[in-house]
Amino acid sequence: MYKGIFFCDVDGTILPHGDEAVSPRILSLVREATDRGYLFCISSGRIISTLAPLFEEVEDLVVLSACNGCMIIHHGTDLIPNHTIEERHLGPLSSSLLRWGAIPLLSATSGLYMPSGLDHSTKSLRYALKDVTRFYREVEEIEGEVLQFTGLCSGNLEAVIDNCRSAWDAFYRITITGEQMFDICPTDKGESLTLVREHFAVERRWTWAFGDNENDIAMLEAAGAGYLMDGAHADLHDGRFVRCTDLVA
Repeated sequence: MYKGIFFCDVDGTILPHGDEAVSPRILSLVREATDRGYLFCISSGRIISTLAPLFEEVEDLVVLSACNGCMIIHHGTDLIPNHTIEERHLGPLSSSLLRWGAIPLLSATSGLYMPSGLDHSTKSLRYALKDVTRFYREVEEIEGEVLQFTGLCSGNLEAVIDNCRSAWDAFYRITITGEQMFDICPTDKGESLTLVREHFAVERRWTWAFGDNENDIAMLEAAGAGYLMDGAHADLHDGRFVRCTDLVA
């Protein structure tokens, strides 16, 4: 069906940090690729309700992989079943993040959730003020499936993520996704890349992946060719991937 698939991260890759709208150049690239027989998969840590509006103009041409591959949508329907956090882990994960000094942000099929009654840092306040964010006292109040947790830190990322990996690494993929924040997921972008390309019967060698952060590394490794954006953290530029300065050029 497709000659190949391009897998692209959003924030820091398609969408420069601070920008709120996808460049017309990117949308034109998606249309051109489609005309030539290629598919674009937009792979992001965002929930679907904040990811989909960015690509509304080309929504029928792309696959949307939200929450690091926990929810994959094509033509408005689930391409594969959702990956979810085990229900028995919701309370312990939430309480452990708070105990370690991070604010938990839960991505559910019904929206974003945060514990109520917290003092917020600048970063967590940005999420608390979003229209899609709700607040819970007990995790049982959360509606729908919980796809992933995000730990919002305030200068203590290294200590918090070390604690989290020691406690939860056997159950979930834990990766840095931005400045002072990390995600806890039942899957990763690399696994979702494989599921998407296998669904469309595309060989690995005809897949290309572009990303800029630690949560993109599995995707870059799973692709036939991986491209790391020039603005990625210096620690990630270790020679494994091609350096990319412009996604469209």
